[in-house]
Amino acid sequence: MFKKSETDEVKQVKSVAQTVALMYAIAGVFLLLLTLRFVGELLGVVSLPHTEDNTFFGSLVSLLHRTGPFIGDVLCALLFGGMTFFFFAQVYGLWRLKKWALYVTAASTCLLFVFVLFSVATDPDVAPFIGLVSLFSGLFLAYLYGVREHFK
Repeated sequence: MFKKSETDEVKQVKSVAQTVALMYAIAGVFLLLLTLRFVGELLGVVSLPHTEDNTFFGSLVSLLHRTGPFIGDVLCALLFGGMTFFFFAQVYGLWRLKKWALYVTAASTCLLFVFVLFSVATDPDVAPFIGLVSLFSGLFLAYLYGVREHFK
C-alpha cells in the first residue's frame, strides 16, 4: 500500500514537471521562430523592418542593430539561438526529471523576472498576462523544489 502512494506521488511530480516543460517548450518555439527570422535576414531570404518599440526584445534588437545591420543580425541570431537551445535543454531535463534541470529552471526563472519587470514598466497592456505567467511559473517551481528528491 505504501508503494502505491509513492508511485502516485511520483506520477504527480512528473505531470507537474512536464507541465512546466511544456510551458518552456512553447516559449522555445517562439524563440526558435525569432532566431529563424534573423538567420533568414542573414541569408537574404527574409527582409523585415526593425521597428523601434518599447518591449524588452524590441529594445534589445534595436541595441544590437546599432552595430550595423549584418553584425546586429548575427548577434541577434546567436543570442536568440543560444536562448532557444537553453530552453529546449530545460524541457528535456524537466521531462526526464533530471535534478540539474530543476536548478537551471530556478536560475532562469529568476533571470526572467528582469524581463517581467521591464515589460510591466514599458508595456502595461501585457502586464496582467506576464504577471500571471510569472506567478504560475513561480508556484510550479516552488512545488518542484519541494519534491526535488524525486529528481535523478
